[in-house]
Amino acid sequence: MVLLGLITKLPKEERELQSARQQATDAEQQMALRVMHPFQGFCSQPLNRAWREQCPLADDRPTDDQVENVLKASAGAVKIQQQQRATLEEQIKEQEKQVEERLSTTNSVRRDVSQLREKRDAKLKELNAPRQRAADLKAAFEDYQSASADWNTLLGNLEILEKDKRRLDARLEEFASKHETLVKTFGKIFHHIVQQSMGSNLTGSVEFSGKGIEPRVRDHARRDSPAIKVAKFLAFDIAAMILTMTTDEGHHPRFLLHDSPRESDLDAAIYRSLFLVVRDLESGDDSAFQYIVTTTEAPPEDVNQVPWRLEPVLDARSAKTRFLGIDL
Repeated sequence: MVLLGLITKLPKEERELQSARQQATDAEQQMALRVMHPFQGFCSQPLNRAWREQCPLADDRPTDDQVENVLKASAGAVKIQQQQRATLEEQIKEQEKQVEERLSTTNSVRRDVSQLREKRDAKLKELNAPRQRAADLKAAFEDYQSASADWNTLLGNLEILEKDKRRLDARLEEFASKHETLVKTFGKIFHHIVQQSMGSNLTGSVEFSGKGIEPRVRDHARRDSPAIKVAKFLAFDIAAMILTMTTDEGHHPRFLLHDSPRESDLDAAIYRSLFLVVRDLESGDDSAFQYIVTTTEAPPEDVNQVPWRLEPVLDARSAKTRFLGIDL
């Protein structure tokens, strides 16, 4: 409370000190004016000059005693003013000393207040630490709950995806099994057509690699003569059509058209056997496929007749007698 009282009175003391300094300055100025200027009734001209010039006022000048009294009075006033000034200066010094002491006390108090504020802030921070910790724990718990909910949702989605994966894996296995079965079945059909059309001593096989399909014919080694190349592709086409006829898989239209295969250096025996192989595929009058061969020489006698031979005989020399009856 004492320190706060000193801080409150400090501006008043400073104002009083400033007022005393101003009064001392004003007193000095008045004293200087009185010394420098002549007092009332005093002529500034020398008396002998005034008499010489016959100044009518010279006779009215004050006497020496009067002048002496005035000077003594002025000197006394100056001394009094000097004493007052010295007194004021002492008072000012004393007040300045008090002001400095009070300023020092005020600064000390301010430092103490600043330290107290720092201690208070530190204590408040320490006291608020549990609250902040609780808030952090609450936020962390809410994040955990949200993450837990997301995790449960993710687990549910993973279970659904796992079921879908198992279902797709089962379908892939099913497709792979069907594909393997179809490949084996097609290989057997191709092998059968090769033996029926080219000879029982030959072996037919089909190799699948990526998107490529390669029919092969072997006896003791691979056979790649021009006639064998033509024959194996003809057998491949017929085998593909038969696969669709004997299974529910595949998208073959069951329609084949071979244009003059005999002209590709196809062996005559193989050429004739193809007709017989296809004929043996028929089942009564309602055939499940249609196979057309255009040829430049007569087919085997067993099929060179109706219903296998198309009437009239095609002739390429005019549009009407061609296969489609038009000039393509």
